[in-house]
Amino acid sequence: ETLNFKDVGNADWFYRYVTPIARWGIVTGYKDARGKPTGAFGPGNTVTIAEILKMALKAAQVDETRCTGTATENHWAKPFLACVREKKIRIFKTTPDIDRPATRAEVLSIIFDAFGDKIPPLFAPFTDTEGHRFEPDIAFGTALKMVSGDKDAGGRPTGSFRPNDPVKRSEVAK
Repeated sequence: ETLNFKDVGNADWFYRYVTPIARWGIVTGYKDARGKPTGAFGPGNTVTIAEILKMALKAAQVDETRCTGTATENHWAKPFLACVREKKIRIFKTTPDIDRPATRAEVLSIIFDAFGDKIPPLFAPFTDTEGHRFEPDIAFGTALKMVSGDKDAGGRPTGSFRPNDPVKRSEVAK
């Protein structure tokens, strides 16, 4: 089933990415206070840590109802938070605010952890990632062509990645 989001049109660059992940149940869009879908995906909104955790686990086909961990938070993401220890989601070695925007580097680490990928000790080819906690994740994501660095108006690489910048929902869909 394809979810039709009122803010995702077939002429939008992200349409071809959002449509399949909605069909696969990886994203469902926003819901109102009663849990009813609003019809909005919010492509320009940032992705929170809780949202990328859910998306990554769903993409990795993890059944959150079978996770054995416990989560005491009274939060919509509670079932997914129960999977954190089992899947060894590294960002949760500390206690992040799960409702804050996830950074570009954090998104990669959460995705790789959800899939159980072993991150090779690589160096990222960007001027602003050297020594970053998730530099190997950024390098691995670059090698896999999941991400690329910034480009100038002419489409040429600038050499930067902006690892600590937040990510938009449309970007994560891609």
